[in-house]
Amino acid sequence: MIVFCFSATGNSLSVARHIARTQVDSRIIGIREALETPSAVWEDDAIGVVTPTHTGRMPAPVERFFETADIRTDYLFVVYTCGVTPGLGVNIACRQARRRGLQVAYANSIKMVDNNFMLYDVRRQIETVDAKDIPGHTAAIAADIAARRHYIALPSVADRLMGICMKAMPSFKGFYRQYRCDTGRCNGCGICARICPVGAITRDGDGHPEWNRGCIRCTACYHNCPQSAITHAHIKGGYCQFRNPDVTLRDLIDKD
Repeated sequence: MIVFCFSATGNSLSVARHIARTQVDSRIIGIREALETPSAVWEDDAIGVVTPTHTGRMPAPVERFFETADIRTDYLFVVYTCGVTPGLGVNIACRQARRRGLQVAYANSIKMVDNNFMLYDVRRQIETVDAKDIPGHTAAIAADIAARRHYIALPSVADRLMGICMKAMPSFKGFYRQYRCDTGRCNGCGICARICPVGAITRDGDGHPEWNRGCIRCTACYHNCPQSAITHAHIKGGYCQFRNPDVTLRDLIDKD
């Protein structure tokens, strides 16, 4: 089994690991790594993608992967991680697969801590995470995939409405311009540039980060800065970093 994963703060990587453990010889491949080998043929008895939703939709790198990857499998699955709702994520994944002549056999989502500090109070998300029963839902999804269950978790009316509302929201153009670096805290380690999945961060002569329009609002730089030197003009509920407790910074750099 091959599990492709896109993860900014570790939620999706944590779920991908649980799924991979259900089958011997499974491997997890980061979406960025997969995109860097466009001529590769990905063939296995089961292939899946574990990814967060970005404002109710599929992150741009994951969408690009679906558009270009040569996937050959009898069992294709997609698992979304989200904070409140997967929005239209499942619909989008199924549509993208059909465009490539593929059929999604299993699609589901799991609610975790949402790292979108612009839309949600991250501290509140962390404080209420136990109510989401993440271990139970993760185990159930992993068991479904291990059993090769065929199931599509169609969005509820609320999910559809939320997805439509998110789709209608401003595209956050200029979001990257609202990042701030506390130069008194920043030590020029470059972690932010290394962890950015789309290479949207460069560094000035002093090693401080500079963001460009390629930013996809994944917030990996903000949440994973070891010096807590990165902030933003619009943070709901106050500054708070999050990384999934099962995942290290090194894990994310290696598997983003």
